[in-house]
Amino acid sequence: MAQECFLCGDENDLIEVVTGANISIVCLKCAEKNSFPRINHPTNEQISRANRFLGVNERLMNEMRRIHKPDKVNNELKKIVAENIKPGEYKDLVDNFHWNIQQARRFRKISQKQLGESIAEPEIVIAMAEKANLPVNKSSCKL
Repeated sequence: MAQECFLCGDENDLIEVVTGANISIVCLKCAEKNSFPRINHPTNEQISRANRFLGVNERLMNEMRRIHKPDKVNNELKKIVAENIKPGEYKDLVDNFHWNIQQARRFRKISQKQLGESIAEPEIVIAMAEKANLPVNKSSCKL
């Protein structure tokens, strides 16, 4: 029993498509002409890859790769801000000022980003201040 196109009767280049509520077999020309969605069946390689046992470490590493894709634009912006903000020396500051900044922020239960937004400073300035690196300009007055 030879299969043929549901629409034109052609027997070459047949694929399965969704036509209305049914699954039909049509040729490539009719599928493209009528914009029917194709049904792609998995290859043997895809089936074997899906059935392969992955250890806990492999699953976690695959998940980490998906989650932590480095954003090039974000990294470039952070580099520019880090280059523009150079550490300075302030003699009028308390010893371990960075510890006080960090503890006060944590006591209020806010992130570095939230603190930066509330005082209109970039997040990286807050991070540098908590590491005892203050910029040359007087943004430390806001802290």
